[in-house]
Amino acid sequence: MKQYTFFKGIHLKFIVILLLVIILAIQVFGAYFNRALESHLVNNFTRMLDQQAHLLAYSIQHELDKPYNEEEGLGAYEHIQFLIDKMFAAIPHAEIQVLDRNGVVISTNSDNRSIIGQRNTQIEVKRALLGTRDEAIRLHPKTGHRMKIMSIPIKVNQEVVGAVYLMASLEETYQSIAEINSLLVKGTLIALCLTAVIGVALARTISAPIKEMTKQTQAMAAGDFSKQVKVYSEDEIGQLAQGINHLSQRLSQALGEIEEEKNKLASILFYMSDGLIATDRKGRIILLNQQAEMMLNKQAKEVLGQKLSDVLDFPDEVQQDTLLFREGRFQVDIGADGQPLILEITVSPLHLDGEGQGLIAVLQDVTEREQLERDRKAFVANVSHELRTPLTTMKSYVETLISGAMDDPAVAKRFLQVIANETERMIRLVNKLLQLSKLDSKRFKLRLKKLDLHALIQETIQRFSFQLQERELTVKLDIEADLPPIEADKDMLTQVLDNILSNAIKYSLAGGQIKVTARQEGDQLKLVIEDEGVGIPKQELKHIFKRFYRVDKARSRDKGGVGLGLSITREMILAHQGSIEIDSDVGEGTAVTIRLPLQLSAREGAS
Repeated sequence: MKQYTFFKGIHLKFIVILLLVIILAIQVFGAYFNRALESHLVNNFTRMLDQQAHLLAYSIQHELDKPYNEEEGLGAYEHIQFLIDKMFAAIPHAEIQVLDRNGVVISTNSDNRSIIGQRNTQIEVKRALLGTRDEAIRLHPKTGHRMKIMSIPIKVNQEVVGAVYLMASLEETYQSIAEINSLLVKGTLIALCLTAVIGVALARTISAPIKEMTKQTQAMAAGDFSKQVKVYSEDEIGQLAQGINHLSQRLSQALGEIEEEKNKLASILFYMSDGLIATDRKGRIILLNQQAEMMLNKQAKEVLGQKLSDVLDFPDEVQQDTLLFREGRFQVDIGADGQPLILEITVSPLHLDGEGQGLIAVLQDVTEREQLERDRKAFVANVSHELRTPLTTMKSYVETLISGAMDDPAVAKRFLQVIANETERMIRLVNKLLQLSKLDSKRFKLRLKKLDLHALIQETIQRFSFQLQERELTVKLDIEADLPPIEADKDMLTQVLDNILSNAIKYSLAGGQIKVTARQEGDQLKLVIEDEGVGIPKQELKHIFKRFYRVDKARSRDKGGVGLGLSITREMILAHQGSIEIDSDVGEGTAVTIRLPLQLSAREGAS
C-alpha cells in the first residue's frame, strides 16, 4: 500500500483548485471593477467639467455678444476673468480659455498671459466655433499627464459668439483608481490566505473520510473485509461510505460462498474416481483433478496450456474442434512399458449463453473392464473349443459305429472306450467350471479342521506313486520337525497339493527330482514345491493364473490340461487368506511357493 502524503493527496489539489477559482474570480471582478471604476470617475470628472464649462458659457454669453470697444480693449473682459478664477479654483491643474467668435483668447486662468489675444487653432476649438461640442484625452507634451480637453460653443440666439476651451489633468483621478486597485490587490491577497486556510480545513473534512474509504478499499482488495468505514455525515460522502460498507459485507459474503463452493468443487474433484479435464474454447487445458494426473502419469504443470488432443492422443476419426458442438465418446490406450491403460473418454461441450466456451472431458479407467471383457470372450471361446473337440471326436466315432463298425466287437469296444474317455474329459471340464463359479461367487463354506500338513503331503505323494515310478522321478521332503497343525479345508488343500504336484510330475524331465519344503514363518506356514522340469518363460509368469491359459497349448492338451488347474488353485489359496507365487524360467524348473495362515479369521472361516 502506498503511503499517503499531503502533496500527492486530494488536499493540495482541492486547495489549488479553490485558490485558482478565487484568483480567476477576483481577476474577472477586478478587471470589470477597474474598468467600471475608471469609467465612473472619468465620467464624473468630465460631467463636472462640462457643468462648470456650461455654467461659465452661460454666464459670459452676453459679455461676448457686446460689440468690441477699442477704447476698453481687452479690459472689458475682466469680469470674465473673475468668473474663471472663481468657478475653476477648485479644479487643480486646469487651464481655461475663453475665445471670441474668431478663436482669439480673450481670457484665461493660465499663468502664461501672453496667450491672450492669440488665436487657438486646436481642432476642438474649431469644432466648437462651428457649434459642435467636442472633447478628447491627450498626453501633456511636457508633463506627460493625461489631460481632459473640452470645448463648448457659446451661443446667443442660436448664434455662436465664442467658445470655452478647457484642459484639465486626469492624474488625480487615475491616482485614485491606482490607490483603489492597490487596496483591491491587498484585499485579494488577504482573501487568498483566508481561502487557503479555510480550504485546508474544508479539504480535511472531505479528504478524511475519503482517505478512510481508500484504506478500506485497499484492505478489501487485499482480502480483509473485517473493517468498516466510519460514516461522518449523511451527505453524498456519507452515502458513499455506507455503500462501501455494504459492498464490503456483500463481497465478504459472496467470496465466502465462492470459497465454500470452490472447496466443495475441489473436494468433489479430489474424491472423484474418474479423471476430469477442462479446457478453454481453444482446447487448451485449464484444469485437471488429481485422478486425471494419476491416469496420465503427469503433473498438472506439465499439461496445463497444452491441447487436449495432444495429451490424450485422440483417434484419427475424432476432431477436437467438432467436440465444441456435440458430445463425443471414444477410447484411447495410453499404457506404457507393456502395461495397458485403456481410458474411456467422454467429451462434452461447455456452453455459456449459447456459445461453446470449452470442453469437459471425463476419463474412466476401463482397463479392468476391457480385460474382463476380453477374458470373457476368451473364456467363452476356450470353453467352446474344449467342449467342441471331444464332442467332435465323439460324433465321428458314433457315426462310424452307426455306419457298421458296431459289427466288429474289437473296433466297437475301442471306439466306445474313446467315447467314454472324451465324456470323462467333458465331465472334468464342467466340474472345474462349476467349481470356479462357486469360488468366484463365494457360494461355498470352508469345512475347517486342524490338519497335519506333513501327513497330507505324504498322502498326496502316495497317490502319485505310480506316475512318479513311471517317470523315474524322486521326491525329496524337507519338512520342519514339530510343524504345527494348520486350520484348513481338507478337500480344498488336498486338491491344491494334487494340482501342484501333478503339474510338477507332468513337466519334469525323466529321472529328475521334485523337492517339497515346509517351514513355519511366524503365524504362517510356507510350502515350496520345486521341480527340475522344462520351466516357464519369465514373460509368461504374469499370465499363469489366467483361466484356460497354457504356456504351450499343444503340449498341455496332449497332457490332458485345459488351463484351469492353477486358476482353481489360486482361488482356493485366497479363500484360506493365503498367497501363491510361481518362480520359473525356461530350462531351470519351476518353484511354487504357498503361504497359509495357521489359523483363519472368524469371517473367513464362516464363509
